[in-house]
Amino acid sequence: MLQMIISDIDGTLLKSGEPLDPEIFRLIRFFKERGVLFCACSGRPLSNLLRIFAPVRDEIYCVAENGTLLWADNELTCLSHIDRALGQAVMKKALENPDCDILLATRDMSYTQTENKEYIHYVRDVIDYDLTVVDDILSLPVDYIKIAICNFKGIRNSFDDFFKDFASGPLSVVTSGNIWLDMIPKEINKGNTLRILLEKLGIDPNNTIAFGDEFNDIEMLSLAGRSYAVETCAKGVEKYADRICKNPIEVLKELEQRFLRGETAETISF
Repeated sequence: MLQMIISDIDGTLLKSGEPLDPEIFRLIRFFKERGVLFCACSGRPLSNLLRIFAPVRDEIYCVAENGTLLWADNELTCLSHIDRALGQAVMKKALENPDCDILLATRDMSYTQTENKEYIHYVRDVIDYDLTVVDDILSLPVDYIKIAICNFKGIRNSFDDFFKDFASGPLSVVTSGNIWLDMIPKEINKGNTLRILLEKLGIDPNNTIAFGDEFNDIEMLSLAGRSYAVETCAKGVEKYADRICKNPIEVLKELEQRFLRGETAETISF
């Protein structure tokens, strides 16, 4: 039985420098008409996801900020926050590194403290986040839900330092792309938030398929009844998936053909 399709966005459904294939909107509608729901599961902010999926935004579910935010039935739930002192320690370390830029996520806005115009352009104009640049990010009276670190020279150049200092504590430290490192509370990840959503909807995780490419996807891939890592995934992520695919749309079109040949959500098997 198939009840939900789940997909990561960056590196999975959306390739760097390319627009989202509008075919996904048709497929989302096709499957919904047959009782199969769709959930976008991403490290991106919710506001950005809702813009990306604007044609179908009222027909989908969203797990945003790597699981910290859940959008279900037009209702937003924030599931956790980072301790303020710990979050400030992370950001102080980033501010000391000239190759690193901060993206501080809150419920409604992303913040940074930088003079790096290339970074500001990238976040605002290329990946289309709502971004506010501030003079003193440590003084902001906001709740921290995720802290991302960007290094245009490659996040692997910074990963070991942040992992060494913070991974043994209450934060998960994971790559979410070639230039991004994400830190959120350890009890939060895409898989745990998806489990909350599936329980809310009465869906058995075994009746889902999921697509991903990075280490922030592994809990999501492990949860799903059938999981796919895209062929360009980070090395090692494929170990957590059942299969490898070129891209989700290719798999979904094959699944569409099975429906058109007479299978249903109740009879489909993986």
